[in-house]
Amino acid sequence: MHKTTVALFGANGTLGNRILHTLIVYPERPFDLVAFIRPESSLKIDHWVSNLTVYGVDLTLIDADSLNLMLAGVDVVVSAVGSAILSYQQVIQDDAAKAGVRRFYPSSFGMPQVVRFEAQDFSMINSKAIWGLKTVIL
Repeated sequence: MHKTTVALFGANGTLGNRILHTLIVYPERPFDLVAFIRPESSLKIDHWVSNLTVYGVDLTLIDADSLNLMLAGVDVVVSAVGSAILSYQQVIQDDAAKAGVRRFYPSSFGMPQVVRFEAQDFSMINSKAIWGLKTVIL
């Protein structure tokens, strides 16, 4: 049986780290994991697991084809990048397609949404309840 390989961008972020921990302990289907974090960071996990590869990548410095080798053999890419580097997600998506990745979940799923009501005193509702969608979408 083929073991699914999942690459996670933003693995140290609020949402990304939760997704990573869920994938590590998911009992019904073990995954091989590839975590992408900022190069100056250390991965935030409780214990090391053998099926985890970590790459420190500055997404603001990548260009086309920078990620191809790191995404070779990956089945699914989940992007949990924050808004500061969201504009670089297109390069991730393009390189994932070139590497043969079958599924790509962009960061727009599960991000906090800003809702503005014209005649209301409040201007923002933080809908954190949908953050859990990425942890069950795989």
